[in-house]
Amino acid sequence: MRYFTKSGIYIFLIILLALLNVSLILFFWKGPPSKYSHRDRGRGQARMELFVARKLDFSREQVKEYKRLRKEHFQEVEPAFKEMRRLKRALFDLLGRKNIFVEKQQLLEQIGKTQSAIDSLTFTHFEKLRNICNESQKSRFDEIINEVTYRLTPSGSHHRGRRGRLNVH
Repeated sequence: MRYFTKSGIYIFLIILLALLNVSLILFFWKGPPSKYSHRDRGRGQARMELFVARKLDFSREQVKEYKRLRKEHFQEVEPAFKEMRRLKRALFDLLGRKNIFVEKQQLLEQIGKTQSAIDSLTFTHFEKLRNICNESQKSRFDEIINEVTYRLTPSGSHHRGRRGRLNVH
């Protein structure tokens, strides 16, 4: 009888340890829960909103307007992002096929037009966002945008000119 009690405890401990291991793996894989995340938005978007609002010292009204502008922007660009994914999938589906020059060129042209539309919408979004800033916030906004564009530019094709502005060649 004592044997079954000991083996039952061992089995229980093994199962408990296995569950703890799985939980730990999931925790490291997904990361700790963010105290800033919202149900309707991803963690990245919530973090970006907090980052911008803190960096620019937005008022409550500015935060509301900023969130409205972001939501509007993502609704505008989402169809273009979906189109971009479709076009790139179609382009890479051409791999391994023969006589694809014309089809490839057409897809590359469409990808370029779609990227241009995305960039135009994004630029307009940043113009609107800058317009909700007061004068002191505008200079900080410009610094943030300059830093972001510097980080997004492939290395080797950029350098900082006078006053730390980004110069792209």
